[in-house]
This record gives sequence, structure tokens and C-alpha cells, in this order.
Amino acid sequence: MTVRMAGAAIALVGVLALGACAPSIIDPVPAPITVELSELDGQAVEVPLDSVLNINVGEFEVTSVIATIDDPGIAVFVPGGDDGSAQFNPGVRPVSVGQTSVTLTHEQGEFDPVEFVLNVTE
Repeated sequence: MTVRMAGAAIALVGVLALGACAPSIIDPVPAPITVELSELDGQAVEVPLDSVLNINVGEFEVTSVIATIDDPGIAVFVPGGDDGSAQFNPGVRPVSVGQTSVTLTHEQGEFDPVEFVLNVTE
């Protein structure tokens, strides 16, 4: 009986040791950087390349905000959406390290243009 227990303990230790060496199955996803539309004007916002800028538009419809990005080689606009069961804020997705100006507007002019600088970092 002692031999069986020792063999089981060795097998368990071996499995645990192999499990510790195995690569992670799930890579962590960086959290988006969330900012309020009302706080963006005139600001410089730093966003890592592997993240996204999530823009909380407050009282405005998520689909009503549009953007002009001076250098689309640095970042692209992701329009807000509404699929009937959930709403998705608009955002800006970095595509390369660098700096670009971003201007947000309302499709019907319900707020003054919001201009900010996006700094994409490693």
C-alpha cells in the first residue's frame, strides 16, 4: 500500500510540474482606456498599441459621433453601434506607434467639435 501511495504521489507531482511548464492557454486582453467625451477636448491621450480608446458619449446616441483622424496610419475610428440588445461606444483603435490629432463631431451638430491628440505607445 505504501508503494502505491508513493507512485500516486510521484505521478501527481509530475503532472503538476508539467502543468507549470505548459504555455498559457488564454492570453490576457488589455483593458480599453475609457474616457468621457466631455473631458477630451484639448487633451493628449496616451493609448498602448495593444489597447483601444473607448469613448463614453454620455447623453448622445452611440451611433451619432463621428471622427476625423489626421493620420490613419496611426489609428482608426471605430463607430459606435446598437444591435438592439446592446450598445457599443465609439472608439479609436491604434494601428502603429506615433501621434495623431483626432476630431470628434456629432452627425447633427449637437455639440462643438472635440479635438484631442492621441499618442500611441508600445
